[in-house]
Amino acid sequence: MCDMSELTFTREGDKLAVSGNASFKWDIQPGDRVLMSFQLFKFDRISWVQTPFGMTVPDICPILYDEPQYWYKYWTQFITNKAAVKDKCFYPGTTFIHEPFVINLIFDITGLPLHGRHKIVVTIRAFSWMNVERESSICIELVGEFERLN
Repeated sequence: MCDMSELTFTREGDKLAVSGNASFKWDIQPGDRVLMSFQLFKFDRISWVQTPFGMTVPDICPILYDEPQYWYKYWTQFITNKAAVKDKCFYPGTTFIHEPFVINLIFDITGLPLHGRHKIVVTIRAFSWMNVERESSICIELVGEFERLN
């Protein structure tokens, strides 16, 4: 999907420091609709079990820089060239230039029964203006452990 050779991730205790650039090379066309879905799974004994926590965004591009969105709070607000790339989404040749930022790996999810090994599966699919799905899609899995802090 993108060249992340100029993007740096450094873990600093309970935080993840991010800086650098990401250049997209995904073979999609300007004007494509980009569907993004997130699903949380829990590892239960011998297999991954789907949880009720998930979300599908039918077209991420128009809302990638909307301030009330989760991804804006944790990611896209730190893109310094927003004005230049706002209408280019994940199209080939687009480069997101990030100011250095830190992601806190401790989440306050009071009330949810989350503990143990989990993974988030992110699926990204592109559709032409005729609503025909492009040949290539992206799937990213992030595996981690939830722990209750007292």
